[in-house]
Amino acid sequence: MTGKLKNLTSGVSFGIINKLVSLLLPFASRTVLIYTLGIEYIGLNSVFSSILQVLNFTELGLGSTIVYFLYKPLAENDTVKVRNILAFCKKCYRLIGCIILGIGIALVPFLPSLINGTIPDNINLYILYFLNLANSVVGYLLFAHKQTLLIAVQRVDLVSISGIISEVFLNLIQIITLLITKNFYLFTIFKIVASIVNNLCYQYFSTKYYTDYFEEGNIQEEEKKEFAKKIGGMFFQRISNVVLVSADSFVISAFLDLKTLGIYNSYYYVINGLVLIIGVIDMAILPLIGEIAVTKSKAENKSLFYSLDCGICFIVFWFSLCYFLLCQDFMKLWIGVDNILIGLFPIVFASYFFFYRIKDAVSLYVDATGLWWSTKWVSFGAAMLNLVSNIIMVQFIGLYGILLSSIFSFIIVDIPFSTYKLFALFFEDKTNVLSYVAKRFILFGLFIATAFGMNQVLKLIKVISIIGFVLKLALVGVLSFVASLLVFKWDPRFNEIKQYVLSKLSNYSIRGKR
Repeated sequence: MTGKLKNLTSGVSFGIINKLVSLLLPFASRTVLIYTLGIEYIGLNSVFSSILQVLNFTELGLGSTIVYFLYKPLAENDTVKVRNILAFCKKCYRLIGCIILGIGIALVPFLPSLINGTIPDNINLYILYFLNLANSVVGYLLFAHKQTLLIAVQRVDLVSISGIISEVFLNLIQIITLLITKNFYLFTIFKIVASIVNNLCYQYFSTKYYTDYFEEGNIQEEEKKEFAKKIGGMFFQRISNVVLVSADSFVISAFLDLKTLGIYNSYYYVINGLVLIIGVIDMAILPLIGEIAVTKSKAENKSLFYSLDCGICFIVFWFSLCYFLLCQDFMKLWIGVDNILIGLFPIVFASYFFFYRIKDAVSLYVDATGLWWSTKWVSFGAAMLNLVSNIIMVQFIGLYGILLSSIFSFIIVDIPFSTYKLFALFFEDKTNVLSYVAKRFILFGLFIATAFGMNQVLKLIKVISIIGFVLKLALVGVLSFVASLLVFKWDPRFNEIKQYVLSKLSNYSIRGKR
């Protein structure tokens, strides 16, 4: 377990570095893009990203499913079985790449109807689309299956190092290109090059450290049937995620305009940054949860789940406070006062983030235990509710409708029914579902009260410079952390986690002195 704990720690550490790089450098390149070409290009970029996210649902969660099937043979050191699964995975990824390319080409005639308003001058919509499509396909045709292997063997640190290398290359070359040429086509072409670099890194690390795990043979017919069933369930999960995240951009583009989409996307960009930071922990711990799920008792798994959930809730509460209290100051400095969203948008965006991530522990256990087929209608229901309410509400309350429709889908469908399925099917305990869900809403009430209370004091601090924002960021970060500690002080499990962390830090301190 010591080696696995080391891999987990390394995975989280490099994951955080990777996410910081993938936040700060793209932020810099987006900023240069805004000031060299205009905010409409951010909106245009968002439209293509959303289209390709929809196309990528063709992947159907193959990576997550393969990782799930690798848990048992890796735990039992069944090298032959691992090779068979990798060979099957490689074939599937190559097929998916071809399918995405075919569907992408078929969508070309519909491109103009997806954009409302004027397209920036000197931009050929079709050339830009094919460049983005090529970027989406190239990874599937190269070594995407090697990333799956690295995740399954709990070497998320190597995946993160690959990401760091490709992100640094991509964003630096993009910034230089914009400053020298102001050419949006070159800006996009380098995405393809970076994807190739990333895949070459996967191949290098997997070959160097796991020479025994290569593609050989194939899985049995019975296993293919089980695999197909898991994929069927994951299909609905992917549909849900695509609609929840990408449908918003489609609806804004179709019913509003590119500038509004660019502004919305800028606010969402910060939310996505917070999501990515939490995702570092999720990605690193998922293989460990998968192993525990197949090797430990229900009681041990339930205890781990509640501890994991408590830690995630604390982080989500803290991050939600920080977002609400800082987003407007940040946006004023980044995209200018004329481009910020006024009114209740900060608290609505913060609430969106809160409900989007508060169910992470449930999602992790659903993935680790392969319950995709059992939760398929939950995901599909959330997706359809979001899509329909998106289209209806945007026509009455505009951008507020986009955000509120997503929040409603989380509250009404996703959180309660996903929790019920996990508790009933894996933990075999339906009695605690209602109390678990109720605590999510009690916690949200505490978040709203804490957020508005702190805002009354902190709004007196006016930010007029980057240095001023950095100082306020530090102050808000500390005060929000303390406020979160006070809120969670009454949770016995949180106190257990806190004591465990403090004891570990104490041990490291003692070793350091020696």
